[in-house]
Amino acid sequence: MVCTLIMLVVEWTCIKGFVQVLKVPKHILLPLILILCCVGAYATNNRVFDVQSILIFGVIGYIYHKFGLPTTPFVLCFLIGEMLETYLRRGIMQYKSFGAFFHRPIFDVFFFIAIGVLLWSLTKEYKAYLAKKKAV
Repeated sequence: MVCTLIMLVVEWTCIKGFVQVLKVPKHILLPLILILCCVGAYATNNRVFDVQSILIFGVIGYIYHKFGLPTTPFVLCFLIGEMLETYLRRGIMQYKSFGAFFHRPIFDVFFFIAIGVLLWSLTKEYKAYLAKKKAV
């Protein structure tokens, strides 16, 4: 609560200075932000691996942006992929096969919702592709 109040005071008193930062040309501002990100990543654990990681993920994000791909699925898989793999492995070891999951009604509900969302997304993209192709 105290930190929030301090941040509020700092923001109110320094807002004009923050706006002036936006007037700095991009060819100066963006390398400065990159350097600060690298310093922050290194300062967290004192490892060059962290700096390499942010640079690699930055390149991946740039490629996703250039090709118009959504970054949300990539980030989501990166964040929860390991946990999902661990619990899936535990479930398969407990029930001895993947088919045992289908005997649970809650799994069936979420599985068919996931399949439905996937099919809906694919048909939506296909319709957009056909509309774009027809317009050309």
